[in-house]
Amino acid sequence: MVVSLETKQTDAKKKEGKICWGGSLEGIDCGDEVAEWLSWNLDRPGLRLIRCTVRHAAPKQYGRIDSKVMGNNVCQYLLFTQPTLKWLQQEMENDITEIDEDNLLFRFRGNLLISGNDLPAHAELSWGELDIGGIKLKYDSPCERCKMVNIDQDTSESIYKPLSILGQNKFENKNVFGIYLNREDTQKCKMRVGQQCMVIKKNI
Repeated sequence: MVVSLETKQTDAKKKEGKICWGGSLEGIDCGDEVAEWLSWNLDRPGLRLIRCTVRHAAPKQYGRIDSKVMGNNVCQYLLFTQPTLKWLQQEMENDITEIDEDNLLFRFRGNLLISGNDLPAHAELSWGELDIGGIKLKYDSPCERCKMVNIDQDTSESIYKPLSILGQNKFENKNVFGIYLNREDTQKCKMRVGQQCMVIKKNI
């Protein structure tokens, strides 16, 4: 499958959409052939591929964004640990709400998941700087959560328990799950499953 990198927009192809915290995006629809390929291979009818071309920043009161990265709210990376995920899963089971790990992963949408022996839940909230396979990452802020985590990404059904449990276990008086990270080095790199994660510096 070949995806065109044509940047000229037409009214038929131009798409606009809202993102969290009041920002918006503009992009180009990559066409019917790409849409059919995606829908067939992912077994999800009606998919479209939109290549983002412009990002309009959210109002200043909603926090910082990196204008070079399309679609993110604060930073390029969102990390949490498997023990933190297991903690939430257990809290929900204690409240007679069964939910599997993959379902929680989709709800909280992290792109880095860290596991390790004797790693306590919420340990990531104290991490200031990390080295993952030689790639240096720096802590920006805890990830404050909204009602989106209550929505099942497959069925669109909503249950209030995930956010409710975070509300009962606030961090700095906020409903937090995971941390935002920045990478200041602009050189190309690759991060792979199984690479060692080392905490270089702690915040607390």
